[in-house]
Amino acid sequence: MSFGNPENSAMYNLDRRNRADNIEDTAKLLLPLHAACARQLEKAAIKPHDFEDLYSRKSILDDEEYVEKRKREFEAGSHEKMSSHGELTKGEVKKLSEILEYQIIKGINVDGWIPYVTVMKTAEADDIGRGVDAVLEFAKDAVSGQAGLSIDVSFSHDLGSKFRKIKNDIDQYDGDHNRLAVVKYFKSKQSGFRGELSGIPRVVIALDLGVMEDIAKSKDGKNHIAKHIVISEITQQLQVFRSYAEKVNPSCVNAFDRALRFMTVIQTHLQTEQTLDQSEYLKNRKINEAIGRNLEMFK
Repeated sequence: MSFGNPENSAMYNLDRRNRADNIEDTAKLLLPLHAACARQLEKAAIKPHDFEDLYSRKSILDDEEYVEKRKREFEAGSHEKMSSHGELTKGEVKKLSEILEYQIIKGINVDGWIPYVTVMKTAEADDIGRGVDAVLEFAKDAVSGQAGLSIDVSFSHDLGSKFRKIKNDIDQYDGDHNRLAVVKYFKSKQSGFRGELSGIPRVVIALDLGVMEDIAKSKDGKNHIAKHIVISEITQQLQVFRSYAEKVNPSCVNAFDRALRFMTVIQTHLQTEQTLDQSEYLKNRKINEAIGRNLEMFK
């Protein structure tokens, strides 16, 4: 997957200003990046029609009809203001979320934020229908039998519903009808596997608008502090989810174990926690606090 620089004019506007505390000011300077980011995401997304040898045409069409229905429903309310996001509309919040998805995918696939990891953008049927924005896939030889992680990307401080979904995944896991996150349309770059992927733990990757702005302005994406924030968030969540699974539903512990071992090695190798402490970078502080509050439901 190749991601280029989205909009030079929008980047110029970002470079000419200091970080604003006002969410609307920052959003207005990020939103012009959306068109180019959306095109790249659409290009990178897995295409259901590539699976016509595995699924019936009706099954694929049913998924597409569901996606179109959800899109129409969203569009009807896209101009409504969201009180949790200042004066931003639902449509603007969605666009900002897609910009962040682009930044995360570019950071991992192009800038190499997480060694031995690639990220696959899911088909809309899995994104809209199953709540999986993308799948992190670990190198085949790095973690035996573990495809990776389902990621849900957000810039919001209101993360409760995302973490409740993860808690329900663990509580209800039975390996049959309830199998943690499920991706119907998946193509592995590592093993060549095609088809339904299940039993993958969910994690939330959350970066504040100020961090998104810094990423957009950065001339050195490979070494941006955001990579350490992402690694830390994933590892912290896996530690908590694994501990919770061990207490309430040990049958799904293995899925978390493999991912946690891998991420712990990466975090230690890159000295992520030391780097974050020494950086004194505070622009993700409020989201870090929100993640911490929501992880309390697993204690």
